[in-house]
Amino acid sequence: MHIEQAPREGEPCVVFEEEDAFLLPVTHRGHLLFSYTFQEWDVDPDAPSLGLSASHVDRAQEVLGRYAPQLVSQCSSGRVFCDAYSPDRQPVIRALDDAARIVFAGAANGSGYRLGPAIASAAAELLDLPPAI
Repeated sequence: MHIEQAPREGEPCVVFEEEDAFLLPVTHRGHLLFSYTFQEWDVDPDAPSLGLSASHVDRAQEVLGRYAPQLVSQCSSGRVFCDAYSPDRQPVIRALDDAARIVFAGAANGSGYRLGPAIASAAAELLDLPPAI
């Protein structure tokens, strides 16, 4: 959900671990982004989405309202993404070619924002990249 409130300078990202959600300042766009998990299964990621449904908005406002009720009325728009899930609900990181030059790193099962750094590190190890300094 896009929240029409300009972020303050240096405003941090706030993570709501129990909700699998976060509130991120998007300074260059002049708004806050509220990302939350909405469990909806067997969705075809290649099918065109009609955008946010009423139930998506209701869920977002319910979760956000528990932590920042003053922001609920400022939810003006949003986006929908379909996360990839693996059969065992573990991220998938593996080489796709024998020389390990092409690596797939994904299927974060809806937790990419939390697992992203570890997934990237594991992918870099497979690619034998030098460590970041």
